[in-house]
Amino acid sequence: MGYIATFSSLILLLLMLVPGTPISLQGVEYTLFIIWLVIGIVIYILYNKQEIKIDTISNRKGEMSNE
Repeated sequence: MGYIATFSSLILLLLMLVPGTPISLQGVEYTLFIIWLVIGIVIYILYNKQEIKIDTISNRKGEMSNE
């Protein structure tokens, strides 16, 4: 079900980005899309850095308890 939802979302996104289609975005919508895209990328990067720190800390604790 997740694959179907992802595929459907990608098709709708492509239709929105192609000019001339009935659901294509206009000026304001493009601006909002870019803002949401940047916010999503920033959150993704911050989450990955936090996850790496957590993994490093948990690995260190495991190493300390094994010694």
